[in-house]
Amino acid sequence: MAVDALPDGPIPKHIQLREILRAATSDPAAAHTSIGSERELMARH
Repeated sequence: MAVDALPDGPIPKHIQLREILRAATSDPAAAHTSIGSERELMARH
């Protein structure tokens, strides 16, 4: 679910994180695998 109501400009970090987590968990084959710690996610993204 994309947020269309936000004005043009920087995307808030919580929305960026939500999209990253959705992309990381959208693969059905990876449904029960770990996505990594917060530190690993920060380093990767």
